[in-house]
Amino acid sequence: MGCDGTAVNTGTTGGVCRLFELVTGSPVHWFICQLHGNELNLRSLVTTLGGTASGPRSFTGPIGRFCAGDVWEADVVAYEPVPGNTPDLPAAVIQELSTDQQLLYLLAAAVQSGSVDNKTAGRRIGPLNHARWLTLAARLLRLYVSTVAPSGALQDLVQYVVRHYVPMWFTIHQNSSCDQGSRNLFRSVVLLRDLPQRSQAVIRPVIQRNGYWAHSEQLLLAMVTDSERAVREKAVQHIGAARQLHAEEVRPFVIPVVNFDATTYTDLISWDGRITQPPLLRDLSHSELVHVMDAPLTVPPYPVHTQAVERAVRMVTEACTAVIGDEARDGHITHHCKAETSTPASCAQFQAGYAATEAEL
Repeated sequence: MGCDGTAVNTGTTGGVCRLFELVTGSPVHWFICQLHGNELNLRSLVTTLGGTASGPRSFTGPIGRFCAGDVWEADVVAYEPVPGNTPDLPAAVIQELSTDQQLLYLLAAAVQSGSVDNKTAGRRIGPLNHARWLTLAARLLRLYVSTVAPSGALQDLVQYVVRHYVPMWFTIHQNSSCDQGSRNLFRSVVLLRDLPQRSQAVIRPVIQRNGYWAHSEQLLLAMVTDSERAVREKAVQHIGAARQLHAEEVRPFVIPVVNFDATTYTDLISWDGRITQPPLLRDLSHSELVHVMDAPLTVPPYPVHTQAVERAVRMVTEACTAVIGDEARDGHITHHCKAETSTPASCAQFQAGYAATEAEL
């Protein structure tokens, strides 16, 4: 079951996932959107340093108010480069990104290098939206390159964007299969250590509250696909032991305590607590499970994020408001799909998300 990490979905007792399990009498595998978790980290830091939200598209603090304006019209000044972890992407991959995603990547690279070209500096950035923080990240970077003496708060925010937010955004997109979820979380923990302590103090509790991918079920799913035999053997042992436990009711999905000093993704939690097997693997026979020790298991590539479905839901909602009738709605959606995507591949991905949404509705 894929969803974002809001309480209505993931509440331990009354969330949609939990209620679904209770109704069916069987646990489901929770695929909680990692892109949503990445947004929550940025939101927490922005509202702490840049001012709280004052509306759906505005903030109370000076940084938030500046970001709400046409920041791309400000002149670029001589600014100090900010070392970051933005990956070096091939041109073909960059072309697959949406307009706002491309601009975020280019601005992050410019902030790290200490130089931004006029074309990138002058590009318009999408509007602020408290449901989508990528454009705010881009606006923070553009504000930085046009600020003569950036405040400590702005410097902290920019450091976070280029050292954590942007690297994690692309890490999640490039490693979107469910067996990579725990590895992605581990990378987030590692990148967190590179931030100033004041930023870590704000973000650490957010990562803990959204540590769904540190659950033993998620870790074991990653471990059975690991290239190291010792890791797979450990996973088989834990799953075997979990199968021996007699459970009279569906287990509650409880986020474990995340080990922020972990040196590998398998150390993200203490294995002394209650361990439950991944629901995705519960149909594996004993012999099939034992075979995992000899060869990594291939699991279905369920995504670690629900971005495509969320976009489809938004587009379906807009179409229902704008036009009447199935054919008109389909034409409205197809038109906007083609207009908002730059490549056939990305359009097909959007349409796949739309089809999944239609089926669910």
